[in-house]
Amino acid sequence: MHNFDFQFLFLDGPNPYMHVLCPIIAVISFIFFEKNEIQNDLKNNLRSMYFTFIYAIILLSLNILKVVNGPYPFLRVYEQSILMSVIWLVVILGFAFILSRLLLMAKDLNKLLNV
Repeated sequence: MHNFDFQFLFLDGPNPYMHVLCPIIAVISFIFFEKNEIQNDLKNNLRSMYFTFIYAIILLSLNILKVVNGPYPFLRVYEQSILMSVIWLVVILGFAFILSRLLLMAKDLNKLLNV
């Protein structure tokens, strides 16, 4: 059983790439180099949550069926209440929504500054 601390989640094994380096590169690429015209509206912000939701459904189902345990503590359904699992789902999807809004706002700001 892992101790889910900063060291494990961000610095051990492949995690520096999955949780630090790749997201930073993706954000830089999206804001400064990609030439798409995505509107920062509710529809697009909700659309950005699709893959997070699909990932959650798959992993929660696999945890419920006891095929896997985790891989993160908030996915371990037998180690927390149903309410806590629902709260985690809302928090993570809410974070994905806010992140989408912020990234599109940063892209809009970059577009304005480079006109």
